[in-house]
Parts: sequence; C-alpha cells; structure tokens
Amino acid sequence: MKNNKTRSYIVYAFGEIFLVVIGILLALQINNWNDARLKEQKTTTLLLDVLNEIEKNIGISTEKLPYFHEKDSVFNAIMFKQVTEETYLSPEFPEFKYMLNNTESVDLLEEAFNVLMANMEDTPLRYKTIIKDLSHLNKILKRDVDEWNTIFKKEFQDYVKYEAENYDWFSNYSENGNTPLVEYYVNNKKYRNKVAYMHDIVINNLVRETMEYREEAISNYLQIAKLLELDVESEDMVWEIKNPEIYTGIYKLELHIENGFMWGPKKPVKQLTIIENNNRLFMASPLDTTKYEVLPFSKTQFYTVNKGYYFTYKINQEHTLIESNNGAVYKKVRQ
Repeated sequence: MKNNKTRSYIVYAFGEIFLVVIGILLALQINNWNDARLKEQKTTTLLLDVLNEIEKNIGISTEKLPYFHEKDSVFNAIMFKQVTEETYLSPEFPEFKYMLNNTESVDLLEEAFNVLMANMEDTPLRYKTIIKDLSHLNKILKRDVDEWNTIFKKEFQDYVKYEAENYDWFSNYSENGNTPLVEYYVNNKKYRNKVAYMHDIVINNLVRETMEYREEAISNYLQIAKLLELDVESEDMVWEIKNPEIYTGIYKLELHIENGFMWGPKKPVKQLTIIENNNRLFMASPLDTTKYEVLPFSKTQFYTVNKGYYFTYKINQEHTLIESNNGAVYKKVRQ
C-alpha cells in the first residue's frame, strides 16, 4: 500500500510540474505575441509618420523643380547676353534684377526618419528591406541634396554681401531706374561669370540631386504603402511640364560612340519617340514596350525616370538633337 501511495504521489507531482510548465510556456507565448503585436503597432505608427514625411518631401521637390526650371531660362539669358537694360528696368521681369539676390531652396524634412532609426531594435524583420531603402534615401540622396542646398544658399548669401560691400548702388537696390546697378548687370563680365557659376551649382547639381531624390522617394512611398496595405494614387505625385510640345517627336540615331549602349548592353536603338500625355513626357523605343517618364531639369537637359539616362537637348536653325550621357546622338525627324 505504501508503494502504491508513493507511486501516486510521484505521478501527481509530475502532473503538477507538467501543468506548471505548460502554464509558463503559454504565458511566455502570450507575452511574445503581445510583444510582437506592440512592436508591429509601434513600427506601423512610425512608418505612417515617415510616409507622411516622404509625401511632404515629394511635394517640396515637385513644387521647386518647375521654379528652378524657369529660373534656368533666366540663367541662360544672362549668361548669353540676351538681356538688355530695358529688361532690368521693366517691372514685368523682376526675376532678372533679383537673379542672385532672391531665390528659393530645397529644404527636405527628416525628423520622422530619424525617430524610426532610433527605434530600430523594435522593428520586425519584414520591414528590414524598406528600412534599408529608407536609409539610402535619407543618408545618401537626401544628404547630397542637403549638401548642394547648403552650398547654394551660402553662395547666394556671400554674393549679396559682396555687392553690399563693393558697390554704392546697393543701398538703392529697389529703386527703379538705378542706372549704375543696371549697367553692372548688363556689362560686367564678372557678374555673368558668377551667374554661370551659380547655374552650375543650382541646375547641374542641386536640381539633378533633387530629381534623383524625388524618384526614389516616390518608390519608397509606394513600397511602404503596400506593406501597410494602404490605397494610394501615384498619379498625385506627378510634375506637369510646361510647353511639353518642345520635346515631343520622333528622333533617329545620328551617331554614337564605339560600343555605346542604351536600354541594355547592345548598340543604341535606332529610334526614340518622346510623347506627351496630360502635360507629362514619356520616352519609348521600338525595342522596349515600356515608356519612361522624361523630366526636363534645365533648359537643355532632361532625365528619364527609372532608367537613369541624362540627355542634352540642342536646338539650332537647322535641326533638333538629343544626346545621351553615353554619347548617342539622335536627330528629330518628325514632330
């Protein structure tokens, strides 16, 4: 009887231990579920903030690009002596008189991204890819925009200071008919050189970097929205082009560098077509059914979105040419 009772006690004790272990494991699992749920909620909240921030940055870049595109025409008119004293004196063209004294900059936001990065330890594994992409967007592309933006603003500020310290007419800057100022802007070679220098900083660097940031920002925005199962319309992020008909037409290959390539490792395609749709430009070739959006970032240059090709656009009295950054030259043969 004693042996049976002892055996019963042992079985009972093991049963109690088993129940306790099962209870602990269930409690741990529930705690893990709750922890994972809280991390998921936290990451979702942070990503929604980042999504909102990216949307604002896309809006900033979309707003600034047309401004700088128009500014580019002013740069070119001054550099190539197409501006007269009457232009500077006319109230209809204030952008010429205030060319290097009044401008806008590209100031992108990053607070939400920084908060997200500070909470990386709580980010579920399924978000690691988008975190990596966001890091490239902010730590590389935004950094480049910020650096050129800083250079750009400093150069403008330094030039205003230079005018104030060296020219008597500066104190009467806003007066109409300021003859010494107008003569300086029309005839001074150093001023035109400064405009050319600023054109390089603004158009060839700041604007180009802003366009590359904008393209990847839109891609990241759509990726985050998909992860969070949100319905978004990418058409809301477009940049409509003024006078798109300038660029549209059929272009045939005129010449190319040896072993040049476009749309792949082969020789350049023999024909390109630039079409317009709702004030947006798209480029296509007979060998590629995909249409790539075209964004002019200066008076003479444009960029193909999602393809990374830069083209120089040239017009003279005889013909219109576009030249790719890899040396292929196309001649417009039909509008």
